Amino acid sequence: MRSHGEPSFPDPDSHGVFTFRGKPFAGSAYKACQHLLPNGGQTTMAQQQKALTQALKFALCVRSHGLPNFPDPTVQNGDIIVGSPGLSHSPQFQSAQRACRI
Repeated sequence: MRSHGEPSFPDPDSHGVFTFRGKPFAGSAYKACQHLLPNGGQTTMAQQQKALTQALKFALCVRSHGLPNFPDPTVQNGDIIVGSPGLSHSPQFQSAQRACRI
């Protein structure tokens, strides 16, 4: 990824997991390196279900921390969508997000 134009791409943790903060990495660097990922970067149904379960737990936690209308996660084109546009800058959401890290 770094050699394909993403100089700030993180190293994996001791479990081989990448943690991304800020913008997601995609585009030409991702396409050039995707073949190196397990299963070509495609998630299995079991992985997607696990991620969806975690996203639902996060949504429930956020609701319990002052945002009762926080939406359930949805799946769109294979991606799990959590939250709603514009909410991430709300101080109340940022506080809930810190409390609900899973």
